[in-house]
Amino acid sequence: MDGIELRDVRKSYTVDGRPLPVLRGLTLDAPAGEITVLLGKSGCGKTTVLRLTGGLEQADGGDIRFSGARRAGFVFQEPRLMPWLTVWDNISFGLRKEDIHPQDIADLIRTVNLQGFERAWPAQLSGGMQQRVAIARALAIKPSFLLMDEPFAALDHFTRETMQRELLAVHRQRQTGVLFVTHSLDEALLLANRIAVIAGGVLAQEFRIACAHEGRNLLDDHFIALKRDILHCLNQSVS
Repeated sequence: MDGIELRDVRKSYTVDGRPLPVLRGLTLDAPAGEITVLLGKSGCGKTTVLRLTGGLEQADGGDIRFSGARRAGFVFQEPRLMPWLTVWDNISFGLRKEDIHPQDIADLIRTVNLQGFERAWPAQLSGGMQQRVAIARALAIKPSFLLMDEPFAALDHFTRETMQRELLAVHRQRQTGVLFVTHSLDEALLLANRIAVIAGGVLAQEFRIACAHEGRNLLDDHFIALKRDILHCLNQSVS
């Protein structure tokens, strides 16, 4: 399978001199070209999975492989833009000088619908616009995967819906794989090709959503039943 493969991944932290196991042998697949959403209660290890996959931390054991895939771009909950750089320069930030091609940056700006704001400063942008810049910056390295840690959690309801549509458009245009963390079940149902519920440091259950993203209606009987099954799994994992 092309994509990200995690096999028996283990990770512990030391808290007050004692080991705190977070991942206890997690095995998970995130296929290329699909959106895989991680769900679970706070502290279950969702963000740890992203940080290990993105190389921000090292696992204590197990294996993480990118099969047939290039590097990953990271999108955090906060945009983390450089306030002294324009939109254009924030997107190209981190690229080597010889890898900065004006046409590529212009294409990214069009992809995230920020035409006309190339020379704007972060302080002049709304929260949603700042997060669009963050997504474009992650795409600038031409990754085969985006690792997204609750990127829309701080946005208001309407901006969040807009950003969800923007992400699906980027995914459709570029066929970029996505590993996405959220606490919102509705968001997971709207975005995911597959939903992975994490509990006790392992994969508790995986739910596959075969229908296209376009026109998903969470009030359909199919999605109501699926939501009920996922909630049952989440509630079991909490108890």
